[in-house]
Amino acid sequence: MCGIAGHIGNKYFSNKLINKICKAMDHRGPDANNYKLKKLTNKLHAIFFHSRLSIIDLNPRSNQPMEFNNNMLSFNGEIYNFKEIQNTIIKQNNIKMEGKSDTEVLLKALSLKGKEIIKQLNGMWAFAFYDYNKKQIILSRDRIGEKPLYYLKNNDGFYFASEINTLFLMIE
Repeated sequence: MCGIAGHIGNKYFSNKLINKICKAMDHRGPDANNYKLKKLTNKLHAIFFHSRLSIIDLNPRSNQPMEFNNNMLSFNGEIYNFKEIQNTIIKQNNIKMEGKSDTEVLLKALSLKGKEIIKQLNGMWAFAFYDYNKKQIILSRDRIGEKPLYYLKNNDGFYFASEINTLFLMIE
């Protein structure tokens, strides 16, 4: 199990709050705990958190949040048919995979194909994908809802998390 969380909006996240959120997510993945903070405009930013339980690609190159082509992904789950999707996007787009993870495949597929790729996914997942160019976030959960995903929009912006406690921690 991994953990994801994030915010897009105008709330300032101090180092103290960032560390508190990372610590709160530790139990969801003992192998890595990271975040990425990106300034979008003078007042807006995006921050994505990820707590990783390594299963498919144990290499740190597959740690998250992961970025590609001005897009960012925080992903929890497993895409069972990621090799099939990988082969298709490699052939159609002449791109190279750096690692062996389904996360990288999902990130590149979303970056190149957009939300239409979700229809092809087979697995269990919850993810947040942000396209900096389109200024668009895509949140998705598997069809059965096996992986948790909570979200909230308020005056500070848009929040999401794998656990409700993490979501409440972010909006304090």
